[in-house]
Amino acid sequence: MGGKDALAISHAASARPGRRRGARQLRQASVEANLAPQLASLSQQYEDLASRETRGAFSGLRGEGSVVATLRNMSQMFANLSRTVKGVDAEKRSLYDRYKELAAEARKVAAETEAADVSESDKIRRNNLASAGSSARSTKSLREWEKRRRRPMCAWSTRTSDR
Repeated sequence: MGGKDALAISHAASARPGRRRGARQLRQASVEANLAPQLASLSQQYEDLASRETRGAFSGLRGEGSVVATLRNMSQMFANLSRTVKGVDAEKRSLYDRYKELAAEARKVAAETEAADVSESDKIRRNNLASAGSSARSTKSLREWEKRRRRPMCAWSTRTSDR
């Protein structure tokens, strides 16, 4: 076994785990993205509490005090976190799309190499170089995506995979 067979086996062996990992991470990104509306709702609830407290609903004192400031800060924190989650989701999706493009390019190169005749050794050599470059770019894209996925969104993140 050599040449085209080895390339086909190598491509299949390296692409399969990447596809599985990419799909798993895209599912995780979707789960995390579903938190954005809940965080926005929490932000609105804290803002409502702050506006009620300015009228003295809880402490009996009217005006803007430290309690109102704390409630508004919590509201802003949840609003910022909601925007961050939405931004990270969009970035993950674009990185996954880029990964799919690079994987398709690598499959195309591998198919051309398998279809090439042995007498076309220059074409096979070029495809091997293109496949190596495509695989490296695809792996780099996936690694960038993993780094961003593992970055905690906040200090009090409850996800155990980040610890």
